[in-house]
Amino acid sequence: MQCRLCGYEFTEEEAKTSCQKTQGCSKCNCNLLICPKCGYGNDPVYGTEFGFIEKLKEKIKRE
Repeated sequence: MQCRLCGYEFTEEEAKTSCQKTQGCSKCNCNLLICPKCGYGNDPVYGTEFGFIEKLKEKIKRE
C-alpha cells in the first residue's frame, strides 16, 4: 500500500512490524496500517472508498 501522508510504498507485513498498534494487534484491535517511514496510520478501507470515487468520476466524465 502507499502511505497517504508521505507516499512511501510498503507492505502489510512492514506495517505490522513498525508499531505495536497495527492491524491484528491483540491489545487495541485496530485496523490501521502504520507507515514504517512516517508513522501515519493508514486505514485500508479508506483507500477502497477512493477507488470507488475515482470510478464514479470517470463514469460521469464519459456521459
